[in-house]
Amino acid sequence: MNPSDAIPIPAADPQQPDAGGRPRPTGITLLALLALLTVVLVPIATPSPLVATLGAFGILGVVVLSLALACGLWELRSWAWPLAILFWAIGFIDALLLLTAGTINTNLVVAPLVVAYLNRSAIRRLFGR
Repeated sequence: MNPSDAIPIPAADPQQPDAGGRPRPTGITLLALLALLTVVLVPIATPSPLVATLGAFGILGVVVLSLALACGLWELRSWAWPLAILFWAIGFIDALLLLTAGTINTNLVVAPLVVAYLNRSAIRRLFGR
């Protein structure tokens, strides 16, 4: 086979534009992957106080919400921005509840940083805000 006959396979590029032609910032890609990681970890991790109060429905809710968020952020959907703000605000409240129980959670630091990042004007514009 002649090398010029080979079918080119494009490399995965997190900067690749979404369907609307807008480039996805690396930070948004990381947040989408973090939301996707939540889908995997929530069912096997120790439930947080907020999720534990709702039991299996709480776990299922977090999994569905995280999956929707990951897809929405990846595709830069307008509804993903408020969902992301809500998602990380709840994560911060959960971290505060864990702190009152004597457990330190990374969301004490990560969630406010994520909300600050999402509120940058360039990021808000990507989501039509």
